[in-house]
Amino acid sequence: RLVDDSAKIFFASQVVNNACATQALLSILMNRKEIDVGQELETFKAFTADFSPELKGLAISNCDSIRKSHNSFSRPEPFTSDEKAASKDDDVYHFISYVPIEGQLYELDGLKSGPINLGECSEVSWRGHQSNPCSPCKWTVN
Repeated sequence: RLVDDSAKIFFASQVVNNACATQALLSILMNRKEIDVGQELETFKAFTADFSPELKGLAISNCDSIRKSHNSFSRPEPFTSDEKAASKDDDVYHFISYVPIEGQLYELDGLKSGPINLGECSEVSWRGHQSNPCSPCKWTVN
């Protein structure tokens, strides 16, 4: 179910095309307290804490260090590109995050209007799923 829990969940709307992998990684980094994200991202998180998801997305797009990091991994694109709809034979990817936060598993997809609570998820069951990330998703949600 869609939740509005901005007090404990960092959730940003994706406002930049082709930034879903960066967005997914940020969703993990900003929501796992045991990960040391460094001073710059800690400052960014504190600065955007009271922002709406849309404003957080805009802040991400305007953050020089995030943009530079994203661009360092992205494929070079020409300034002009022929936009076309994907056909059934095209490979189309979209990256989202599944993050356990305070005993609940959340789906964080910047193209949706907010985080989705998928139910209870203990750290033990979560860590079991991390051991084989290439296996098909078979979440044990209590």
